[in-house]
Amino acid sequence: SVLMTGIEEVMPLLLSAIRLTTGDLKAASIRTVTMVMLESPDTLQDQIATSIIPLLIASVAHTSPANSVEVRRAAHDALLLIPEKYPFAALSAARKDVLRALARARDDHKRLVRAEAVKAYNKWLAFGDS
Repeated sequence: SVLMTGIEEVMPLLLSAIRLTTGDLKAASIRTVTMVMLESPDTLQDQIATSIIPLLIASVAHTSPANSVEVRRAAHDALLLIPEKYPFAALSAARKDVLRALARARDDHKRLVRAEAVKAYNKWLAFGDS
């Protein structure tokens, strides 16, 4: 696909956008990373546990003003997809941190965000148990 051409060069910019921005750009960057996970998960294999998951964990926090509802929803969608695309061995070290962040996200003041947090939490809770 056209998106995957040159993604290795663009990925550092996407990760910086997630780290440094707020609002629409941050949500769009998370959605783009999610699309890469869908289309070509191997492309992110080396970065998923060390870079991407920590950024997503920070993006689900409803206490941060940088994380709008759209940012939190995009981060939950990405976290929901990760267990489907990557092996448990690659993510086992991050599982506890993800579960802790998603447990806090279940208290989000927006009902839609809470529902997505519960789905992602349940997926990660079952991840590795099957």
